[in-house]
Amino acid sequence: ATQSAAMQQMQTALRADGAQAAQRYDARIDGLAKIYGSMRPREAARVFERLDIGVQVAVSQRMRDRSMAALLA
Repeated sequence: ATQSAAMQQMQTALRADGAQAAQRYDARIDGLAKIYGSMRPREAARVFERLDIGVQVAVSQRMRDRSMAALLA
């Protein structure tokens, strides 16, 4: 029973760590979306194209449509 309780505690801690990591990732992506949205589109595009495709997708989903369109143009 003691091993079972310890295992449950470990699983709970891992879930909490995973949730915190997801929140930090979301905050970073939100921050990038704000930064790229406030940059001049040509400058933003130069930097944006160097990002990993997964990060590009995540950032583009959080940017305003108008800002993303200007960046892509």
